[in-house]
Amino acid sequence: ATGDIIVFFDCHVAPQPKWYVDFLTLIGENYRRMVIPQITGLDIDTWTQVGGGGGMSKCYLTWDGDFKWGGTDDMYMGMLSGGLAGMSRYWWDESGGFDS
Repeated sequence: ATGDIIVFFDCHVAPQPKWYVDFLTLIGENYRRMVIPQITGLDIDTWTQVGGGGGMSKCYLTWDGDFKWGGTDDMYMGMLSGGLAGMSRYWWDESGGFDS
């Protein structure tokens, strides 16, 4: 990758038009910010978004491997939903990436 922003999406994710606008804005405000997109529903036949998302759109795993929905409406709550994340290349490099 050669860009200024690094983004990871799970294979079942279908980014919608202009998905990157919020990523660029939020990371541009703070290069150490990790942006996690909202989980929404997809129509399995058209691969388009169903509804506007929200509600139970944040998930996590407990230490015993149990999957749970949760979170708050606070957009700055630290919760990673699966393999969905974006960050600045500078922060990726500064924090050591996957491994240094």
